[in-house]
Amino acid sequence: MTLKPQTTCNEILEMILASVDEGKFLDHTSQVALDIFAEIDKLDSSDRDKGLELRAILLHLCGDLDSALDALDQRTHKNLTKNLNLLANYSRCAAAQEIYAQLGDPRNGMFWAHTEFAQPIGAFRKVASFAREAERMHLVSGSTDAASLTLEEIFMIDDVLNELGISDASAGKVMEVAGDVLAEHGFLFLGTGPEVAIVNSGGEERAVHLTYRIASSATDAVNVYMKFVERLFYREIDMPDGFHVSFGGATS
Repeated sequence: MTLKPQTTCNEILEMILASVDEGKFLDHTSQVALDIFAEIDKLDSSDRDKGLELRAILLHLCGDLDSALDALDQRTHKNLTKNLNLLANYSRCAAAQEIYAQLGDPRNGMFWAHTEFAQPIGAFRKVASFAREAERMHLVSGSTDAASLTLEEIFMIDDVLNELGISDASAGKVMEVAGDVLAEHGFLFLGTGPEVAIVNSGGEERAVHLTYRIASSATDAVNVYMKFVERLFYREIDMPDGFHVSFGGATS
């Protein structure tokens, strides 16, 4: 009898990443997805927690965030950073901000490891508060994530939002609508979060601009934006003055 070696966790993760077009959902009924789910099933007896985490990654890339989170909840040893990562990818800001408030606290020793999550979940004020506390505690890091916000930007955004009276909760409500609309169109934003531009120069009205870059044409991005504005209206959510959200195609 010939024994076929079991696919390792790293190999399965590579299979998942190789099968997904960046920024777009994978059809969960496709043969590719079904084959990967079959490989994950084999991990149940050898490393159940790792299998559940891989299942969650694949499910969320197939557009099923709720099932992905259910899979993570079934783990024996829970790591909330995994939950935060998936929630951030969908801009589920309210739930993500609650987890970030626990994990990002400098007193827990993991502030720098979680700084990159603040941008996609709208925790702009909280990360600034944590950063100031980290400085008071003399916690040093070589740098923040290269694709995330710098400390200078973190403090500048906080300063502008504070002046405008915009809380993380109010920013998060708007960003959650953006995430919902993207998911409905089969998109995940590109990069680590929306691009952030800060208007903070003399003579101009201070503002924070977010641009969600998506794997689409400029025309499709405009259509997504119109749906976003429509959804804000129906949910009776006001875009705070000085806080702007837009969508851009990958090459626009």
